[in-house]
Amino acid sequence: MFDYLFLIQADTANTVDAVGTNEMNFGVTNPGVNKGGVPWGLHVIVTTAFTGLDEGANFSIVHQSTATVSTASEVHTSMFIPVDELTAGAHFFLPACSRTMLQYVGMLFDALSTAASAGKTTCYFGPANGGE
Repeated sequence: MFDYLFLIQADTANTVDAVGTNEMNFGVTNPGVNKGGVPWGLHVIVTTAFTGLDEGANFSIVHQSTATVSTASEVHTSMFIPVDELTAGAHFFLPACSRTMLQYVGMLFDALSTAASAGKTTCYFGPANGGE
């Protein structure tokens, strides 16, 4: 189960390099993520298995101080996921760590070496819940 308040994309195709369909606005320049002791970050749930990728993909938390995150936004944290792990039902958690985060936050999908011919994810921001 996930919190739609921080939903970045729901069952969305990820085949070429792109940001998620939504972004999150903290409302302040440095929101103090992870200062409460509970790990917070990006959840990636694979809803349709990925095919066509040679190696895998990087999923990244991107951020910037103005609205409309893009593929040019600064990468805050990134995680490589090999193609054989991008199977339907897989759930990954990318912690935001304690590094300063800017006001607008999104997700970036970066296919390595080749574009995917299929693959969908639901992505949201939230605390680690132990189900990853």
